[in-house]
Amino acid sequence: AEGCDTGPDNHGPKSWHIMDRVMIPSDIPVGEYVVSWRWDAYMADQMWTGCADVQIVSTPTPASAQSSTCPPTPSSRPTEVRPPTNPVAPVSSQPTTPKTCVDLPLGGNWGGGGAYNCDTYEDHGGDSYCAHSEIREGCCFCDGGYVVVDPTSSPVESSSAPSGAPVAVEPPVADTVMYLAALGIKSKLVNNGDKFKPKVSVAIKDIGKDALRGVEITLAWNMTKSNGTIKQGEVVATTKGKKGKTSKFKFPKVSADGTLGVRLISMEKDGYQYNVDLNKKDKESRCRYFSLECPLITIGVDGAYPINPSLSNP
Repeated sequence: AEGCDTGPDNHGPKSWHIMDRVMIPSDIPVGEYVVSWRWDAYMADQMWTGCADVQIVSTPTPASAQSSTCPPTPSSRPTEVRPPTNPVAPVSSQPTTPKTCVDLPLGGNWGGGGAYNCDTYEDHGGDSYCAHSEIREGCCFCDGGYVVVDPTSSPVESSSAPSGAPVAVEPPVADTVMYLAALGIKSKLVNNGDKFKPKVSVAIKDIGKDALRGVEITLAWNMTKSNGTIKQGEVVATTKGKKGKTSKFKFPKVSADGTLGVRLISMEKDGYQYNVDLNKKDKESRCRYFSLECPLITIGVDGAYPINPSLSNP
């Protein structure tokens, strides 16, 4: 069909292939044979079979050709190994702090609302799932996840020989991470439909997917009025409650034919570090909210506009 792609290189996210090799016994009689093949897929309820007609013939190797391909006789005298003329002195290094990789929570269908995590896919298919960006970025077994300093471990000294006086090493600081886990955007018509009032709420979680309360979030907004002038300002809200959600940010009313642009200025809580790389992704663009690629959210009378990663901050 016209819409079908052809060839093995057009299939699979990494265009990889699996090949089986058959070892034929050297004493098998010449003749005609049938080779059967069966593959039971371990990641799907599928079974593939195939067969082929083959013919085995005798191909004796001439004696002259055999002698010409013999490798030279190795020397019985071992090669003398000499020490280096300029040995390199061992170099001392700073102690290193042990680090731990933490799996990120999986969103969408991959996470199944919390029913599935990285362990699920590592046990079910392993590296095969690393072809999918959500698994590759979020799971440690795919070299993804998030690396944190282990506050319970002591620094490890280098195995190289020390040189000079010992160097004092600061104790490791616990790397506690928070991120934007949910974003809600709505618009409510007011003033008999002449204007709308934007409503934005967010939820913040830590690396263990626990809701965080007491996170102060500052958003900047800007809008163009009907006379062409630009109005801008900032709004602040703090997360609270069991789900760690903010109360509604207090934005100004916007003309029904206008828009409001919103950017994240700061996210602060004592003892926590904000990591934008863990923020929730927009469903359409798959771009993380308030990231460097998608820093701006535009709100209209019907709610949030589609995010365009090619647009930068105004």
